[in-house]
Amino acid sequence: MEGAKLAAQLIGGLEAQLVQMNADLATAKTQMSDDTPRMRVLKARIASVEEQLASERQRLGSGSADGQSNSGANGDVAGLIQQYEILETEREFAGARLHCILGQLGKGAY
Repeated sequence: MEGAKLAAQLIGGLEAQLVQMNADLATAKTQMSDDTPRMRVLKARIASVEEQLASERQRLGSGSADGQSNSGANGDVAGLIQQYEILETEREFAGARLHCILGQLGKGAY
């Protein structure tokens, strides 16, 4: 049980990193083109964290590498936790993106 708890905390930390890095990428996209070294580094870091997240989810047994829940009709707890974490990550990313867009609108940059 303790190992699963630690793995879930690690997954949560990786998801938080991913949300922040995606927000950084969204901000960077407003300031530079996709082919700049900084953009390539950001995209590579995001891909790396996504791979590590998928690996940790597989190790925990809470999902598949493509991020889809493998919980069936039995509604296992790990599958439900994964679904919640995916929704929570999407909500956090949407909030960060909204904050970024509202900041740009407040500066008069369309």
